[in-house]
Amino acid sequence: SLGFYYPRMCPIVADGLHRSKREEHQDLELSYEDAVLLLKEVQGKPAEIIFHLQMLHGLRIGEALGLTWENVDLEKNTITVNQQLQDISMELRKGTRFETDSYQIKTIPKTVRSERNVPLQPPTKKILLRTAVGERDGYVFEVQDGKSVTYSHFRKRHFYPAIRALGLKLKTHDLRKFFGSWHLGVNKTDIMTVSKWMGHRDPRMTLSTYAKVIEELEKEQQYDIGNAMVPA
Repeated sequence: SLGFYYPRMCPIVADGLHRSKREEHQDLELSYEDAVLLLKEVQGKPAEIIFHLQMLHGLRIGEALGLTWENVDLEKNTITVNQQLQDISMELRKGTRFETDSYQIKTIPKTVRSERNVPLQPPTKKILLRTAVGERDGYVFEVQDGKSVTYSHFRKRHFYPAIRALGLKLKTHDLRKFFGSWHLGVNKTDIMTVSKWMGHRDPRMTLSTYAKVIEELEKEQQYDIGNAMVPA
């Protein structure tokens, strides 16, 4: 059954989290143009909501798959992130006391700052409103029997078909990274706000992750004060 486990209590989970962290440093770039095409590619498809949660709200894939209706406030237009789902392979569980458990577990977010409220974007709200009021229970994205969707299932059935249709080579984390890149590089959102929305443990992580974007932004704005105060 699906229950709450804490990474420090399960070495298997901890190892999985460490591997996920290593993968974060192998991200590929998702351009603005490709992001627009990707959202169009998944429009109207079952997993469209997951792409929205990652690209337009900055959720980690486990946070997006673990989002429940009780954490969506359609009146205040906010999403509360307070849990995540993670797959644990049979290979890792074999021979341990976790072998007979569900291969998907529900955990608290990575850090205290990972528990957060994120503004619900209008296009995403429209998708959520398609679900009848009486059916807004359990996971926002689920299989027919009401169970959560595993990460491996999402990748195989929804993520890979979408990116392959556009000739893209991406990881699911690149969708979340696009959120940060767009806010910092295009929208010029302040780094404290971006860090908060993404659930980074502190702004230093945001600075490190988006160093290239921030460097380009600095070059872009290095003469702004002079040009603004003393026009040519």
